[in-house]
Amino acid sequence: MTTPLTILICLALVACSGGSKNGTGMASPAGYDLNNPEKILLSEKMDEISGIRYDSANKQFIALNDEEGKLYKIDMNGRVVGKAFKFAKKGDFEELDFDGTFWYAVKSNGEIHRIGNAFTDSPKVKVFPFTEPGVEFETICFDPSKRNLFILTKTPKSLQEGKIAAFILDTVTGKFSFAPEYAPDSAALTQIAGNPKLFCKPTSAAFHPISGDLYIISVNDRILLIMNNGTVKHCFKLNKKTFRQPEGICFAPNGDMMISNEAGDGKANILVFRREQERQHSNADGL
Repeated sequence: MTTPLTILICLALVACSGGSKNGTGMASPAGYDLNNPEKILLSEKMDEISGIRYDSANKQFIALNDEEGKLYKIDMNGRVVGKAFKFAKKGDFEELDFDGTFWYAVKSNGEIHRIGNAFTDSPKVKVFPFTEPGVEFETICFDPSKRNLFILTKTPKSLQEGKIAAFILDTVTGKFSFAPEYAPDSAALTQIAGNPKLFCKPTSAAFHPISGDLYIISVNDRILLIMNNGTVKHCFKLNKKTFRQPEGICFAPNGDMMISNEAGDGKANILVFRREQERQHSNADGL
C-alpha cells in the first residue's frame, strides 16, 4: 500500500536532482546548465576570493578577499579595477552583501561590518559584534523583499529547532535573532540529498532576482541547495572538477548566476551560468 509518507519521500528524492540534466553531466537547476559555464580567470591577487556581488550599474563585480578587510572591483575580464578599498584591519572576513545603501561584510565569528561610502575618502564603518562564542559563519545575505540582513552558521552544534541556524541583524538595536525562514532544515536536507551523513555548512547565499528562491552553496559537501520560505526545494551535487572551491554566489538582475572559486591548486575564477532564455540574446541587465 502506498502511504502519504512514501509519496513524500519519493518526491523528496526526485527533488535532489530536480531541474535539468544534460547527457552524463551534473543535474542543474531549471534554466541553467552547470556543465557549461563561461569562465572568468582572476589574478593571483584574488586567489582567496571569498565573496562576490554583481554591480549591474557598472558591469563589474565587488569582491572580498579572505583575511584582508578590503573590497575589490573586478571587471568582466577578471582584472582588478583601481585600488582596493580598505574598510578594516586584517581579519577573517568571509562574505559580503549590499542593501542598496550599505555594504556588509561578515567575519567568521559572526561580527558584521557595515560600510557606508565605500570606495571614497570618507567611509563610515559600524561594527555589530555577535556575542555567542564558538559559532562559525561564512555567509551573509540581504533579503531584498523583506529588507532583512541575516547570517548563516556553518557549525554543526549550532542547530536550532533542527535547522542550520540563521540570525537576522537588527541594525538599529544591534541585536541578532533566530530566523527560521532562512534556516535550512537539516533532516529535510539529508533526506532530499539521499545522504544521511551530509551536513550542509553554508559558505555563500544569494536570492534569485526573478523566482525569489534562496540559493545556498556549501563547499564542505559541494552542494547547491535551493530554498523558498524556509522550505528546502532542491539539492544539486557540484563536481570537483568544475567547482574546485566554491566560496561565493550572486546573480545579475536578468537571472544570470555567478559562482566564484578560490584558487586551491589552480587559478581562482568566476563561473558564469547564463539563464536559459537569456542565452540567445543580450540583456541590458545581464553581463
